[in-house]
Amino acid sequence: YVYEKIHVDEASGYAFDFGLAVRPFSSGSLAPLRTGFTLANVGSMTALRTVETTLPMLLRYGAGYRFAIESVKGGLTVEAAGLTLLEESATHLNIGAEFDYLGIVFLRAGFQSGYETKDLSFGGGAVYGGLRFDYAFTPFNDILGNAHTIALSVLL
Repeated sequence: YVYEKIHVDEASGYAFDFGLAVRPFSSGSLAPLRTGFTLANVGSMTALRTVETTLPMLLRYGAGYRFAIESVKGGLTVEAAGLTLLEESATHLNIGAEFDYLGIVFLRAGFQSGYETKDLSFGGGAVYGGLRFDYAFTPFNDILGNAHTIALSVLL
């Protein structure tokens, strides 16, 4: 259910997301490969006063591969993904890498294409007991400054 309200004007509707995640190989050197896609915001909304409300239909797709590094009891995960806004035919490509040590300490770097104000990001994380701490730094190319993102998660 989707709902939008601006002052006294409202619009509502329904939207659905469809997705599929696949590990195409169950054994061999390609077993760590993961692929997937989603089609998001499939639906419609009523008009907001007299203005038609259009949901931004998105297609997301990507693949990732984890290289195990036995000497550090961790690994390197490399992922590439795309996001296409179907109505605008705009596509953004994302590439990222994460190095983990013992599954406890993580270092990350990423690149996003198609944005005027950002492209690179860096970060890290740590797991302690049932808690996970994540940090990301994104420098912007404009007067927007820099973004620092901090997350604390409880692992169940």
